[in-house]
Amino acid sequence: MNEPNPNRDALVRALRRLEREAESLRRALNRAEERLYGFRETVRELLRGAETGAGDDFSPPRSRRRQRCDAVELLRLAAAAGVSKLEIKEDIDGAALVRVEGGREFALPPTLTGLLLALVSNTSSSADDLVGWKTHTELARLLGRRMHKTYKKQALINLVWRLRVLMAVGGVNPFLVQTDPRRGVRFALKRKSAAPQEKPPLAEARSEESWRAPRRD
Repeated sequence: MNEPNPNRDALVRALRRLEREAESLRRALNRAEERLYGFRETVRELLRGAETGAGDDFSPPRSRRRQRCDAVELLRLAAAAGVSKLEIKEDIDGAALVRVEGGREFALPPTLTGLLLALVSNTSSSADDLVGWKTHTELARLLGRRMHKTYKKQALINLVWRLRVLMAVGGVNPFLVQTDPRRGVRFALKRKSAAPQEKPPLAEARSEESWRAPRRD
C-alpha cells in the first residue's frame, strides 16, 4: 500500500488547478475571438462612412453585443456557400502554406496542416456540393494515421479552434471550418467538378485513397 506523500498530493492539486485555469483561458480566448470580429467590422463600417463623406448622416452605432452577433452571423452566412479553391503547399516536415480562393498565404504547423487535409478529404457524401462532414471519430482516425498519434475528442475540438484562429489571423473567414453537434466538422470546400482541369488546385476535395502523410527522408 502506498504511503501518503504530501509533496505528490500538493503537486497533483497544483496541476489540476492549472488544468482548470487553462480551460478557462481557452474559453475566454474563444469569446475574445468573436469580440475581435465584431470590433473589426465596426471599424470598417465607420471607415467606409468616413471615406464616402457620410459623416453628416452619422448615427450612433448599435450596441457592441448586437454588432458582434451580426458580424459573426455574416461570417457564418458567407462561409455557408463554401469556396472552390484551396491551395496547400506542404513542406517536407509537414508544415504548409495555405491560400484560399487566391488570397494571401498563411502558415500552418504540421498538426493543423494534417487536420485541414483531413477535413477536405472526400471520404463521405453530403447533401450539398461541399465535402462531407467528418465525425470526431473519423477525424481522429484520419489525423492519427497521418501524425502517428491518438487524438481524443477534446483535443480535436482544441485543434479546430486553433485552426480557426490562424485562419482569422491570415485574413480568411474562420467559419469555413464548419461544426455541427450531430454531424461533426468539415471545411466548406466544394467537391471537384466533373469537368477536368489541366492544373487543378493542390487541395481539392480528395478521396481517402489519395490522402497521404508527408514524405520524410
